Amino acid sequence: MASTTAVVRVCKECGQGYSVEELLEDQPYYFDPPHDYWSGAYVYCLACWLCVGPNDFPTEESEPTGSGGATVSPGAQLESS
Repeated sequence: MASTTAVVRVCKECGQGYSVEELLEDQPYYFDPPHDYWSGAYVYCLACWLCVGPNDFPTEESEPTGSGGATVSPGAQLESS
């Protein structure tokens, strides 16, 4: 039996290595809608695609760079319509 080596890609957003082949084998349910990971699988790691990557959770020194949306300061008052 021949062994295959998965291609390791580098995520465009967070710079971490990942393998589309391993994710497809381990977590195939993310590739079809509603997550539609096929649309970004060869550019982004799964965590960044789902907006739960390292850049989506800022530390005290950094601001979020992900596409997760607007941020709200702790204690901010939200208006209701």
